[in-house]
Amino acid sequence: MESSDLTIEILKSSRDEMQGMRTEQQLTNARLDQTNARLHQTNEHLGQLTEAQARTNERLDRLAEGQIQIAT
Repeated sequence: MESSDLTIEILKSSRDEMQGMRTEQQLTNARLDQTNARLHQTNEHLGQLTEAQARTNERLDRLAEGQIQIAT
C-alpha cells in the first residue's frame, strides 16, 4: 500500500469518527434540551408552591392574632 493510500484511509477513518461524534453530540444536546424544559417546569412549580406557602403563612398569622385576642 502506498503512503498516499494509507493517508487517505486514515483521513476517511477520522471523518467517520467525527461524524459519529457529531451524532452523539446531537443526541446529547436533545437530552439536554429536554432536561432544561423539565427544570423550567420544576422552577415554575416551585414558584407556585412558594406563593401558596406565603399565603398560608399569612392566614396562619391572622389566625394566631385572632386566637391571642380571644385569649386576652
